[in-house]
Amino acid sequence: MSITTVEKLAKEPEVDVLALNEELDELARMDPQQERIVELKFFGELQIEEIAEVLGVGHATVERDWKMARPSL
Repeated sequence: MSITTVEKLAKEPEVDVLALNEELDELARMDPQQERIVELKFFGELQIEEIAEVLGVGHATVERDWKMARPSL
């Protein structure tokens, strides 16, 4: 699973909710914190600073996990 897949699924006019959920579940199995960051960023529309506050972690931790969740383009 890649964050690109989640981005594509979330932007489609008719979102395949089941496919999106499966991708997020796979990410959660690999790294629960990264999955939570993706949820908060895409669905909660939170900024990095806000995500750090919600999760009780540092800004750098969220930045690092977000970069790890995203494939190199």
